[in-house]
Amino acid sequence: MPDANQTQKAFLLIAIVLGVFIISGLIWAISSSLGPKVLDFNDDNDPTFGPGESTAVVRIFSDFQCPACRMAEDGLNYAIDTYGDEVRFVWNDYPIQAIHRNALSAANAARCAEEQGKFWEYRTRLFDDQDTWKNLPEPNDKFLSYADALGLNGDDFAACTTEESYQNKIMDDLREGQRVGIGATPSFFFNNKILTGALDNDVWDREIQTLLTVD
Repeated sequence: MPDANQTQKAFLLIAIVLGVFIISGLIWAISSSLGPKVLDFNDDNDPTFGPGESTAVVRIFSDFQCPACRMAEDGLNYAIDTYGDEVRFVWNDYPIQAIHRNALSAANAARCAEEQGKFWEYRTRLFDDQDTWKNLPEPNDKFLSYADALGLNGDDFAACTTEESYQNKIMDDLREGQRVGIGATPSFFFNNKILTGALDNDVWDREIQTLLTVD
């Protein structure tokens, strides 16, 4: 026969286990009642494409030196071409400098191109020619040649890249990506839902049509 102390210990253990289950259930119930987490983004001074008033938003976190980001461009271009009159696309830089030595400089160059209204075209040039500039000791001359090819003012562009005018904003994007849970590039937020990697056209269709239905 178990003594009184053993019986008390058994009852205490059962009470603790039941308490844990009850507390866990309450936490789950409260979380469920609050609904899905709404992420807070700061889109100030980020390049955008599409109607500014649209509440259907795709946010792009990308790295110009990332091979996977270059692979994802076909799908992204399809989405922009197909839905650019209904959906707002917002670009965020996420340069992974530990492995991509020129990613930050490329991001700054693209922002300098944005000053002259050519961000999206310049972005395409960077990805198309990624293998040429990615390992250069000093890539700014190459970046200037892309600006010249797009008809930008070379002096203004060169001054912007030399001064690294957008480095603070790019670092803000990087910190925002870390805050919202970016684990790899490219990452795409469909409002608050995140998908990572090169997305097929049918995935773009599905996710954007869902956004537009909610919108």
